[in-house]
Amino acid sequence: MTIVSFAIQKGGTGKTTSAVMMSALLARKKREVLLIDMDPQASATECLVDPSQIQENPCIGDVLLHRKDAKMRNAIRRCDYLKTLSFVPSKPAMLIDEYWGSYSNIFPDTLKIELTSVEKDYDYIILDCPPNLLHFTKNALWASEYVINTLEPEPLAYEGLNQFIVSILPDVKLHNQKLRPGGAILINRAPATRVYLPEEIKSRILNNPQMGQGFLFRTEVHLDQDLAKMPFHRKPASEYSSSRGVSDYAALTVEFESKIPP
Repeated sequence: MTIVSFAIQKGGTGKTTSAVMMSALLARKKREVLLIDMDPQASATECLVDPSQIQENPCIGDVLLHRKDAKMRNAIRRCDYLKTLSFVPSKPAMLIDEYWGSYSNIFPDTLKIELTSVEKDYDYIILDCPPNLLHFTKNALWASEYVINTLEPEPLAYEGLNQFIVSILPDVKLHNQKLRPGGAILINRAPATRVYLPEEIKSRILNNPQMGQGFLFRTEVHLDQDLAKMPFHRKPASEYSSSRGVSDYAALTVEFESKIPP
């Protein structure tokens, strides 16, 4: 069993898309996978299920707050269309709780403790974190063995990655010595709306002593419209498409498994 966080403090990097797609593709390979949506925006949840269908079910926020005696096991839902993929939802109501400071006093190891009751049931537990380094991300990183970062090939994205690896990761490792960098995934969007410098960014990663050779996944992802439609279909794109983006994630999942075994 391996616990992996998808985390970066910058939004819009393809983090949630990557967490959902790789969870689904690992499940397609008959791996038992649990995807936990740690983001109050609930984007990963909306890629898997109609939120109205789980309104009465416990969410990850309830588990972390021990609200109504919510436990990890009774918050888990299994996907009807992919039997080896399970998930713990998030809900937008968690944003209100966060605004009022409800999560300010939860211990950083709360999630880690809760996972001990279910971790033996899965090959991979994948945690999709919000684009910040607050309560939910901290809990995820304290519970994880690996952290995967996603970034676009542009200077500010690289600087965010560098800050995470150089400053944030060493601090977390003081409390979770098992945590290791799992690598970074290069995400490409429509080039007409971005100024991309892929070779320059790859060179910076390669020559960064904290990253270097092997840190960047060889497989690059090209986001497309079929991937963007997941919240509409309420399914991972691999369940309804064979687009370039889906093919990229299929190749990435093979590389991921060889790099991070269960």
